[in-house]
Amino acid sequence: MSDDLREQEASGLIPESATAARRLLSVLGLDADDGIPDVTTLWSQQDALGRIPIGLQAGGSPVWLDLNDHHAGGNGPHGVLVGTDGSGKSVALQSMVFALCAQHSPEQLQVMCLSPRERSVRDDFVDYPHMVDIPAGTDHSSILLGLLAERGERGTGKAGAEPALVVVVDDLGLYDDRESSLSVAATLYSLMRYGRRLGVHVLASMEELSRRSTMQVVSQAGYRIVQRTATSEESRQLIGSSRAAELFLYAGLGLFCTSPSADPVYFRAFQVPPDLIRDVGRQLASR
Repeated sequence: MSDDLREQEASGLIPESATAARRLLSVLGLDADDGIPDVTTLWSQQDALGRIPIGLQAGGSPVWLDLNDHHAGGNGPHGVLVGTDGSGKSVALQSMVFALCAQHSPEQLQVMCLSPRERSVRDDFVDYPHMVDIPAGTDHSSILLGLLAERGERGTGKAGAEPALVVVVDDLGLYDDRESSLSVAATLYSLMRYGRRLGVHVLASMEELSRRSTMQVVSQAGYRIVQRTATSEESRQLIGSSRAAELFLYAGLGLFCTSPSADPVYFRAFQVPPDLIRDVGRQLASR
């Protein structure tokens, strides 16, 4: 472990835990008492895609991610979340999707979740009106190609034309085991290249930088959320140092870079219980 990380953990500069769901709700400005929070109270406060809290840093202050383009002062439009098995990657991704849906109405934001896994982040959000329906058995590369064509034809780069779309890819590297793996990563790369003018934002998670195709995706990422990496080389490719390879394998512990050249910030990602996510979804579906 690096000396600076050891010092930060020993001095308490890195929060011991960000697992309490009510801490995220409090940061969002929702009632943190027991019960199901009414996220619709936040929707009128956003007139465009805003920033979301992703975890806690030094002293317990929140870490914020702004998905807007860096030309507009944000950290986006695209990013990656990388971490080995057990680092808390999926839980962090889940909390980010929750924060996005809690802060934005379906008229402001749509979310498309793709994954090669049978069980994925999307499963707990099926009742959210923000979710783009993915027909069972549909080739994901075809979905991305269709998205490129559809948004391109409509010219959705114009402000206010339609909701922003966040494409969340859960475990991109697992597509490597399928025949369509290269086409999914390659099509995602193309979507990231042209997404800025199409109103599309991409967040791709992966366990490792396994192939050239995943490295192409990383090359288009503005912000990087990096948990424990398998090797020092992967850490250097992502954040310019070996720090991520030296992290303890604590769920949620990671480093956040607002851009490829930015200094990484240690933080612990929020963790939202699936039961709470589903309860909020059922509440939204009943409206």
